[in-house]
Amino acid sequence: MTGVEVPYRIRKIRGRYYLYKEWYDRERRTKVSRSLGPLDEIERLVLEARARAGKRRTQKLAGPRGFEPRTTGSAGRRPILARRRALRV
Repeated sequence: MTGVEVPYRIRKIRGRYYLYKEWYDRERRTKVSRSLGPLDEIERLVLEARARAGKRRTQKLAGPRGFEPRTTGSAGRRPILARRRALRV
């Protein structure tokens, strides 16, 4: 299914709205539709996920973009400086 556009459609069935994913199957030469569920349930799940994502705090990573792992601010450099001081003594 590489390079296939998969449109999403909303269908009204018996007064309720449902979200469908549709695409054309080249092997069977037919249009395939899969129901993703009732639209009000999907909307509720999306709103819950957005609320949870807004509460998360992300740390900004600093440091080189090479093969070394990136660190969070100057906290990653402190152990390196401590090791250097220990080696000098």
